[in-house]
Amino acid sequence: MKGRGSNRSASSVRERSTKEFVFCSEETVPRKAFRRKGATHFVVADFRPRSERAEDIELGRAAANTVDRLLRDYMVRVAMEGEDTYEQAQESKELEVYRLRCVIRDATAALAIGEAMGADLLLWGDAVCPLRQGQGVRLVNIITTIEAKDNSQIHTGQIAADVELPRVETGSFCARASMTASGWPMLGSGDEEARSASVLELGNLDLPQVVAGDALGLTLFVGGLHFYKRNNYPRALRLFRSASETLRTDSRSAAELLQVMGSTELQAGRFDRAADYFSRCESLAKADSAIWWTCRPMQVMAHVLASHITQARELAEDALQRARLTGRREAEAISLVCLGVLFLHVSDTKEARARFAEALSLNQLIGSQAELLPLSGLEEETSSTSELKAAKVRYEAELPLYRLLGFRFKEALTLMSLGDLSLRLSELKEAREWYEQALRLHRNIGFRMVEAVTLKKLGDVALRTSELKKARARYEEALLISRDVGSPLLEAEAVRGLGDAAMFASEMKEARTRYTEALAMFRTTGSRLGEANSQFCLGEVALYASELKEARARFAEALLLYRSSSSTIGEAHTLRSQGDLALRMSESKEARERFAEALTLYRTAHYSLGEAKVLWSQGDLAFRVSEMKEAREKYEQSLALYRANSFQLGEALALQRQGDLALRMSEMKEAREKYEGALKLFQDIGNLQGEASARLGLGQLAEAQGHGDEAAAAYQQARSSFERTECRYCLVGVDWHYALNLFKRGEIRQAREVLTRAHQAAVGLGETTLASEVQASLDALDGKAHP
Repeated sequence: MKGRGSNRSASSVRERSTKEFVFCSEETVPRKAFRRKGATHFVVADFRPRSERAEDIELGRAAANTVDRLLRDYMVRVAMEGEDTYEQAQESKELEVYRLRCVIRDATAALAIGEAMGADLLLWGDAVCPLRQGQGVRLVNIITTIEAKDNSQIHTGQIAADVELPRVETGSFCARASMTASGWPMLGSGDEEARSASVLELGNLDLPQVVAGDALGLTLFVGGLHFYKRNNYPRALRLFRSASETLRTDSRSAAELLQVMGSTELQAGRFDRAADYFSRCESLAKADSAIWWTCRPMQVMAHVLASHITQARELAEDALQRARLTGRREAEAISLVCLGVLFLHVSDTKEARARFAEALSLNQLIGSQAELLPLSGLEEETSSTSELKAAKVRYEAELPLYRLLGFRFKEALTLMSLGDLSLRLSELKEAREWYEQALRLHRNIGFRMVEAVTLKKLGDVALRTSELKKARARYEEALLISRDVGSPLLEAEAVRGLGDAAMFASEMKEARTRYTEALAMFRTTGSRLGEANSQFCLGEVALYASELKEARARFAEALLLYRSSSSTIGEAHTLRSQGDLALRMSESKEARERFAEALTLYRTAHYSLGEAKVLWSQGDLAFRVSEMKEAREKYEQSLALYRANSFQLGEALALQRQGDLALRMSEMKEAREKYEGALKLFQDIGNLQGEASARLGLGQLAEAQGHGDEAAAAYQQARSSFERTECRYCLVGVDWHYALNLFKRGEIRQAREVLTRAHQAAVGLGETTLASEVQASLDALDGKAHP
């Protein structure tokens, strides 16, 4: 930082005696006052005296000197109390203060001089200003001084001066701050008065008109702006809180101060605290005043983000009713937006779209320029590929504008939306790049809640690309942050992600635990879509474990929830799984109907990955009823779609089924190619269940070619892997094939033991079709015919 009066050019303000003051001018101030590019640049000018008396002039200079000293020596240590001294020293370098030894005439001059000097913010004002409240004839203006001793001890003192005021006025130290357009581009093109206001009424922060009764309160709050500007909300909050303890406010100002505190807590991801501040702001503000209508929607949003859905909805609906009764059309639109965000938060996209559409119509009717944040979650599930690509083009066009204006939060949300759209379009590399950009920006901003959302999405991309270790790491990061910021909904999503990762790795016990945990949290937060997703996943686990009755109940519950949430894709997933369940129970007609319904919905939603899955299931149905030509067509269509979506697990599953079909058709060479291709993919992505299934297929192929020992070894390898995945249905199947192998090799007694064990297991699982097939082999074995 510069010393006071350092680097002054020949054209700088002239030296003055202690008995006079000089107004600053754009022509005489130094043009190169700051050295460090990228730092926050503050200018502190002399505060204008009440009169030209020597004591009044000295009071104005003393006030400015105290503010200057506090900004340089004290502010960073308050913000970073208890942190590493090296980090404090580094942060101190990010703030550069220039002491300008002249008086600013007015707001127009302040902005012109600030721009000329390259300042972000210029502090100026009056050493004494009147307050139009209370009675009094005299005021002793007290300016608190703070001096740092040995970088740790803080010594406080006072400077006092008697100030003559009219009988009807009281007075106090009264500062103003002017923020330049270059330093704070997000303020746009407001006039001088809009960008040069009472300290604590600073542009886009909506800072209140609070009179700084002392220099300490002033500098702590303005110091908080330094950290706010750098998106360091936790440190800004420390200074804002410290300032709030010293600032004298009337009731209106106190309400506005509480609004600022709430806004900053919201940005820092502390939603409970934010909601409390906004609630207190609302209670102090005059009913239906502008500040009331600012704090109420913000309180709703804080409750939504804290997953206090019932309370948020009550407040939003109350606000909507008030707005309609009082004819406040813009407030009505804002209340509708709040309700839309609430419904989006609990995944009720149908209701969310309705509220947003109503708000948009109202804004157009009243000519409001209010806009909604870009959220790809509002894209229709049934949007076509061309519509999704068009949405991407729109968002990509917005990015340069947000970057130019410095709207970093909106830039980050747009990057998220682009990632979501790329993921919908199966552009996985591009999706990851968008999310990574968004993650870096959210970390810079310090908005940890959205950081957790982004990490969850990066986990989803990693799982789609079969990077299991990376997916788990992302989900774990998201889980830690969601717990830290206190968001049960985000926590539930991260836990469900860990369940998906466990399911992918065939770790069914872990998957069940995670999904059960997520289900309870989704129910607590009121997220019907989250509850539906968890029920569906638990149904898939139950189906895998041959718990068919539970699977049926889970799928039925999920289907109801998906339909009530208007989730076309979720409904299609569930119908497909109900078809898989029906096929397991040899209910071929039911399976065929469910698959057809699911396929229609997937195609309506333009969801080709889901289409691939149901085509695969339809191939299984055709294979089961010996419609081999149709089975081949379905598997080929499924494989093509899996590859188009870069989904390796699906590709491996389709190859596995093509191997089964080729073996049934005695196409031995093709069967080996398919099984070996599937085995390699399963091994590459770490899917133990798939690897075991491919080895079982290779064992059957070896058996068909008369290589009994090779087949036995493959069956044993497959059984070992199935035991690790706890797939009891799979164990019955591999034991059945191994028993047939034993019979061929003349080991009749051992073959009977293995078949008996397999039959008992099938009966115990309720797998009646499989049990009857194994029993037929046992009967043939007893009759000494080939099983």
